[in-house]
Amino acid sequence: MFLASFIKGFSVKQLIILGNGFSIDLLRHIGKFEDYPLTNLLSYGDKLRWPASDCNAFISFRHTPNLWLLGVRSNNSAEKNMQIVENIITCANAIQMKKRQTTPAASDSVGDVYLNAYKELVSFLKFLFIQFDQEITISSDCLTGWHWADLLKKLDEDELVTQVDIITFNYDLWMERVLEALNIKYKTTVIENDGGGKFSITKPHGSISFVHSKSRDVASFNINYSNEIEILEGVESDFTLEMDNLKQHSPITPLIPPAGDSSRYQLTWAGKLKAEAESKAKGIEDGDKVILCGLSYWHVDRKEIDEILLNLSSHCELAYINPNPPEALDAVLTSLFKKYEHYVSAERYAGGQK
Repeated sequence: MFLASFIKGFSVKQLIILGNGFSIDLLRHIGKFEDYPLTNLLSYGDKLRWPASDCNAFISFRHTPNLWLLGVRSNNSAEKNMQIVENIITCANAIQMKKRQTTPAASDSVGDVYLNAYKELVSFLKFLFIQFDQEITISSDCLTGWHWADLLKKLDEDELVTQVDIITFNYDLWMERVLEALNIKYKTTVIENDGGGKFSITKPHGSISFVHSKSRDVASFNINYSNEIEILEGVESDFTLEMDNLKQHSPITPLIPPAGDSSRYQLTWAGKLKAEAESKAKGIEDGDKVILCGLSYWHVDRKEIDEILLNLSSHCELAYINPNPPEALDAVLTSLFKKYEHYVSAERYAGGQK
């Protein structure tokens, strides 16, 4: 009894908040980063297969005319493509706030071009990460010597760590694949799996593993331009969590693109996941540990990140891992947390153990 009380008195919770940097680090370790350009996803547009025909050139005037007319090209720089994407999402967010009832399928309105480009973009992101998931295999052998794998195993084995919550803004399944390869049990929140253990995964921006109940054969795939942004409608009970057979055509695509704002969809699956992420943050107390890795801090997504940060205890031990941290985010972290540390890589992360 005394030993149990002693251990409980020194137990800690760990919160890991992930952006694209985690996936980049993984692909670099397994030697796949050059083949799968996570820093410029649209550069893969001519190589991504159109689902209905299984032929290349998803991004093309033939298949995604609105993205094409706005200037998206596979040979664009990351900066140029990202600026176009940010403009698309900003327009889509504004249109959603206005709550238009219908959007004509064909129109000369610039607003409709941006809204239709948004729908093309979401479909592109879904099938891009599904294709990546099919082509990249994560095994325990390929994770040998990877600092993130070592850290996750250490957290799983440490009896003083009672809970490890992971909030990831990535759509991919690489965190899930890594945990499975390491034989670490985990559960997913809101749209649940049948897992257990002390690890949990919350994905506020959605996941390719969220499959709608009305999904059908991908041979019938098309992009529906006729309605408003229905891809963000639907409640969590409309979805199941699948790790295989992901290439399906769904009436609702549960992904929020970079620069999207999930706070505008409070009653949907996105709203429930956002609330769950904030709840995980509220559970962090003085002395608990938080890792931030690879998060962006653009003006369009700062509010969502700030809401998580403001729910953390100012006396938690917070480490930010990013080789080139945004100055604004660094300033915010410096202002909010007494025990803030910055690392240029996960390999250098001490975690209070060195």
